[in-house]
Amino acid sequence: MKTVEESTPPDMATAIFVIRRLYQESISCSISRLPKMYRYLYVSHGRSGGGNTRTDLDAIASVALFWRGALNKGLVRGEDFEVDFLDYYENGLDRLLRYRDVSAFVADVPPEALARPGMPETTEHLLATLLRLRDQNVSVNFVDHHPLSAMTSRLFHGFVREGLMESAILSEMDAEADRVRLIEDKFCAAEMSLALLQNRFLVTPDEEMLRIARFARDQDFGIRLIPEANRISTVIGADFNPIAMAEHLAHGRFWCDELDAICRAQEARIRRSISSLQFDWREWRLRSGRSIPVVYALLPPDDSLRVTVAGIHCLEERGARVAVIVHRHPFISIRMDREESELHAGRMLTPLGGGGHRGAASAGGRGKSFPYREANESNFHDVVQRIDNHLRSSAPESFA
Repeated sequence: MKTVEESTPPDMATAIFVIRRLYQESISCSISRLPKMYRYLYVSHGRSGGGNTRTDLDAIASVALFWRGALNKGLVRGEDFEVDFLDYYENGLDRLLRYRDVSAFVADVPPEALARPGMPETTEHLLATLLRLRDQNVSVNFVDHHPLSAMTSRLFHGFVREGLMESAILSEMDAEADRVRLIEDKFCAAEMSLALLQNRFLVTPDEEMLRIARFARDQDFGIRLIPEANRISTVIGADFNPIAMAEHLAHGRFWCDELDAICRAQEARIRRSISSLQFDWREWRLRSGRSIPVVYALLPPDDSLRVTVAGIHCLEERGARVAVIVHRHPFISIRMDREESELHAGRMLTPLGGGGHRGAASAGGRGKSFPYREANESNFHDVVQRIDNHLRSSAPESFA
């Protein structure tokens, strides 16, 4: 039987060999210090330790579906399974290193946020983490719906072939396919997670599971026609603990007095925060000859307004076709009108180590290539100019 190095393309084989040596020389935590074992671990993106939770309904719904599926099979949280959230922008998959001897299902984490094109150090870090997870007998199962390049797809399927992941269920769409494909032909992460439960674990979805998936789809694709889902997203935007929200959904509790009170307070906070947004309007002339209004919005300094809410305001209330949300720290988010098909937000932010869908994407970083280090009222227009220059140059085929 071939070793990992013998059966892997030379570039990956070299990286695995070097990283394994470094890992063996520098490992500092012993297996005995790791937490108790579970059979299953259900994970998505976010933070549950306070502050900005960096999550959304699709991520929470994916965890909730796995959770409810386990409950319906008679499994018990804390004994048979556990749930968690990880901040992939900060630490990739490193949070999984807290576990051992478990099948981990990771949903709604973009592969190209872990192995960023043009940033080989991120792929090296991911390889090192996967090697350590394999040593800890953590079987990683990946479920994601974000577009990705053919190179990244081959990389992740290579991880599966070499035993660094147990499975990888990916969208297999690149940015161009994602741009032209109709929403009706796409799936959100929660829908893909539900399909995995049906096909691999023979879970028969009940009405609550179907409802969770419908809510996730409505929000993730910007449809927003389900009022109940809109309200849940408002609560999530208030930094409500994502594990607590997943628990509510997993137990079929879609609303309660606690969530209602949080929602009302957040709506009032949003109204106050929107009034403090600062705008810079631009016009983009596209290759087709169309000119579209683009607005850059600087978020308030108190972190009281979330990207989704700011984006909805810019698109629906201000009439922009594209909204570029500028954070005070080095982080950019793009939201586009659902009918805008000539541009792809994820492709435009890929050179900055970000990514996402046609209509929604984000990128952040402190490297020299990022357009700014800090944004505020005094330098906002200069920051916008630098960002605008980058976005135009990142997709020259789309602009006149």
